[in-house]
Amino acid sequence: MANDHERIDELTLLYASQTGCSESIARTFCAEAIENGYHCSVHPVSDDEKAFDLSTLKMAIFFVSSTGQGDPPE
Repeated sequence: MANDHERIDELTLLYASQTGCSESIARTFCAEAIENGYHCSVHPVSDDEKAFDLSTLKMAIFFVSSTGQGDPPE
């Protein structure tokens, strides 16, 4: 965990999306973060071969949307 004086500059964005809305928002957020000097990557939560280890991430931001009548994405 970062202390008050340590700037977190590495972001991992994780999305769960049925229709692509959360993915689109995550990618837009990542592009903005990169423009502001952050290192950023975007990954689906459902990725079978994870490109990340959640326990080692400095900062993870989740983008999750519902489908239909509020159902979770598959």
